[in-house]
Amino acid sequence: MALFMLVILGVIVSFYGVDAGRSMLDDQLVNAIQPRDVGGFDCVDIYKQPAFDHPLLKNHKIQMNPSFSTRSKTNEVFSKSQFVDMGCPPGMVPIQRTRVHEGQTHDFKNSFSESQGGSFHTYASNIPGEYSVSVNTTDAATYHGARALIVVNNPQVKVSGQYSKAQIWVQNGPNTIEAGWAVHPGTYFDNDTHLTTFWTVDGYKHGCYNARCPGYIQVHRQYFPGDALTEISVYDGQQFAVNLTIAQDKSTGNWWLKVGNDSLGYWPKEIFTHLATGASSIRYGGVTFSPPNIRTPVPMGNGFLPVDFAPLKAGLFIRVQMMKADNPFIDINSEMIHNFHDIGGQCYGLVDVSDIVNMGKSFNFGGPGGSCMLRT
Repeated sequence: MALFMLVILGVIVSFYGVDAGRSMLDDQLVNAIQPRDVGGFDCVDIYKQPAFDHPLLKNHKIQMNPSFSTRSKTNEVFSKSQFVDMGCPPGMVPIQRTRVHEGQTHDFKNSFSESQGGSFHTYASNIPGEYSVSVNTTDAATYHGARALIVVNNPQVKVSGQYSKAQIWVQNGPNTIEAGWAVHPGTYFDNDTHLTTFWTVDGYKHGCYNARCPGYIQVHRQYFPGDALTEISVYDGQQFAVNLTIAQDKSTGNWWLKVGNDSLGYWPKEIFTHLATGASSIRYGGVTFSPPNIRTPVPMGNGFLPVDFAPLKAGLFIRVQMMKADNPFIDINSEMIHNFHDIGGQCYGLVDVSDIVNMGKSFNFGGPGGSCMLRT
């Protein structure tokens, strides 16, 4: 039941042997689905999923599909027919089985929100132990969507209190939605890479991963937040990516999560105070966290610092896009953004590789962590 990903084939030729007008990489992005152990989720009645324990969703009517189309220009050619039986039965949806510890399941009703620690800040530098590098929008605008191809890595995070993520942030005031991948032993009880979402309405005083508490509504019968990503990119070799979109349905105000052209679910407008009318800023990048008393380095991306002219040797975002008002998704350009680092470059970095990849705004990010973890 693994979430499908895009496998980037022929990458060396694509990055270094292209003409100025079009990247060969654009034609060689193909979805790859691999079966895995299906013991990590429960099939739940779509009308009895944890979301409806939220007091603001008692009378909410499920939106089964968004009213908009955000089909990617990226070629996604494969047959899904052989995977029909891998999902939940009609009328049911997969919800990640979350454990408190081995042998116990998570009690949704008694965990309405989870503390993230720290106080609200647009970036990560005010949260002790959290570090990030990102590309951030700068113009005063209202955004209704963000999208990017995020290459999948498996940074070696060994300590339960630590995590490493590559994601998109959609923000307005104290409301934030995050979506991407994460290695998060404290949430998943393993060291694997998982499709991961998080949302908060009060500036990270509290929040919720995936469907661990009421709020996010799952509609897809097969793919879900929390699912493991089994295909991992190879350093300077074959690369796998998720084509991830967070977009607001302007007819309902709901914020949808899409992977490729599949709509997984959404965050209802009712649970937000500010995002209900759109986002004021968007970020794309990586973030790590380690409790202040733990000195073990936390790698970001694939654990290597970006270097010039070598896009396959670090974490990678491809074709970074956003959506304003009633416009379609457009590529972000340098006038719309600035790069953010909340630490020195010896631990994590960010390098633009748009001219090399030739697929719109693209950048490398990440690094090994290290001495920056000792900053107080």
